[in-house]
Amino acid sequence: MIAYVARPAIAAISVPAPSRPGDAARALALGYMRYASACWRGDAAANVFGTRLGAYRRGDLPLRPAAMPHAVSPHGGGGRGIHWYELGGEVVGFVPGCPGGYRVPVDAIPRLVQCAANGTGERGDGIAGALAPNGGVTGAATFRMPKAEPGDARS
Repeated sequence: MIAYVARPAIAAISVPAPSRPGDAARALALGYMRYASACWRGDAAANVFGTRLGAYRRGDLPLRPAAMPHAVSPHGGGGRGIHWYELGGEVVGFVPGCPGGYRVPVDAIPRLVQCAANGTGERGDGIAGALAPNGGVTGAATFRMPKAEPGDARS
């Protein structure tokens, strides 16, 4: 019987400065994945990321690009996923089949993802360390699935 198993040390992850299209979208998707994981672990502070991301929820989005998204958060959007596209100076998150989504300025992403847990229960693990720190807002993140209609695949 094993009495004790040492936990491996988890090092901070550093993301290079966004130099390729989609780097900011991938950093945001990684932050969302860490937020979802923290919720599953019961992390009492996990809601900080969700609250801050909710401040960027918008009903008006540009047209969804025909190209593949730069990143996907499969656990977001009530199980539909959030498809993240980096469009100009913002990352736009579309939830398939739902109106609205997220419009997050690229400059706000470093502060936003710093509040997502890193797997050890600690915040600010450096996933946005090389990105220009700016932004940081408050608000409530609530995503409600639209009511299923008769004949809808969800009903």
